[in-house]
Amino acid sequence: MKKNLTMQISSIAAVVLVILLIGGFLLADMLDVAGGSDIVLPTGPAMTTDAGVRGEVWEGNTELEGVEVTVDNVAAVIATLERPVSYTMTAVVDRSDGTNSSQTRVTHAVHNGMTSTTAVRDGETLKTIRADGKVYIWDARQKVSVFNEGAFGEDAAAGLPGYEVVHELEEIRQAGYAQFEGYDCIWFSAEDRELKCTSVYYVDIASGLLIASETMCGDTRIYQMRAETILAEMPDASLFILPDGRSFMS
Repeated sequence: MKKNLTMQISSIAAVVLVILLIGGFLLADMLDVAGGSDIVLPTGPAMTTDAGVRGEVWEGNTELEGVEVTVDNVAAVIATLERPVSYTMTAVVDRSDGTNSSQTRVTHAVHNGMTSTTAVRDGETLKTIRADGKVYIWDARQKVSVFNEGAFGEDAAAGLPGYEVVHELEEIRQAGYAQFEGYDCIWFSAEDRELKCTSVYYVDIASGLLIASETMCGDTRIYQMRAETILAEMPDASLFILPDGRSFMS
């Protein structure tokens, strides 16, 4: 009993630490948000176009012909999409409080359940590896903090939203097909009426991965994530090496 309680406390501590580290890392020393395409709510289904406009994407899924996506079935439809076992995604995350802004560039690699994330903001780097039931976190000082994996998922360890968010929303307001910067997607939105915030999410049909999201509170865009490339192949082994030289990929 005491052992289980200790493991639970350790897992909770790991989650809290990563939230604090990533939150502080992304928000400290705010930068101007770089220019980019705003996410606009679509008015109807998009036509199929080249999904590789901004980078190679996995062609594991074909267009869902004859399947209408609605607020009632969007979660079920997204669950049917096949996803690569190994891939590397690069993404840009912009945050703002209406006055100050920051931008972080993220490289997120997944291989057989292991994940590696490198987040760079203003020349500073935060590294996270999730493997063998543990989460390893370190920065430029090379001092590694180790915690039990706990509730960390593949995307949670990266501080990025994942397609699973569709199951966590209390109420989905809109859903359908759309395009985002060349990717054919399933999109859905949710609203927090109390905070007067609206979030929009785009899941790439080809890879099954969430490639873009945005949260607007009033007229202020407080969060935007957009993928730049998705490479569905074995990640570079160097991404899974600890500062002491230990490698998780043979």
